[in-house]
Amino acid sequence: MDLPQVGGEFADGPAGEGLAELGRAGGGRLSNEVIEVPWTEPLWEAFSGLSTMTGTAHDGGMAADEDLLWDADDKTMQMVPRLRRVGVTAGCLGFLGLLQRTDSNAAWVLYVGALHLLGEIAYWAWDRRRLIEARIVPGEADGPARLRLRRVGGQITEHDPYHVARVLIIHDNVHDLARLRLILHSRQLLFGRAGRPPALTTWRRTCPKAEVGDRAAHWGMPGIPD
Repeated sequence: MDLPQVGGEFADGPAGEGLAELGRAGGGRLSNEVIEVPWTEPLWEAFSGLSTMTGTAHDGGMAADEDLLWDADDKTMQMVPRLRRVGVTAGCLGFLGLLQRTDSNAAWVLYVGALHLLGEIAYWAWDRRRLIEARIVPGEADGPARLRLRRVGGQITEHDPYHVARVLIIHDNVHDLARLRLILHSRQLLFGRAGRPPALTTWRRTCPKAEVGDRAAHWGMPGIPD
């Protein structure tokens, strides 16, 4: 019995043409048939957006941004600029003392140097108590949320958001920065280092009993305490 030679019949045609015709003749679709799908977005961008959303949800970055109330630009102790100021001042006073070494009133150089050193120490003691971060954290044992404050010196305290009496945001007149003043019910006044201006609605929602407001700085030059 002669067997049908299917391969011989389609030997002169392109590879796969005979199988495609057989498939169309039978009314079906071959598993290796190529189907063109309209492309609307690059594959890499689609996967990149998916991975970004997954990483954000996994790392908790969105939650960290939502409960962050205040974030200072500079969180360091600023020891290098402080030591530089002390060194420059000591050098200038020493040079002036050498110029007036024959003067009997040259002792004023020591007085000025001592006053400058005491001023730096006082500023350091005040600056290390300033706030660099304020955020809302969950309470213990499913309790109410707490207001966590972190200072320059590393001290961390937690307070009841309902015990915040006033929140004042002072906008800088030159830079896109602001300073924070926080008053608790215990009449404790807290200062915050300069940071990006936060949304007042977040403070109002977090501290419903606090008087929340903002104003422009009275001084136009940057770096002058207000």
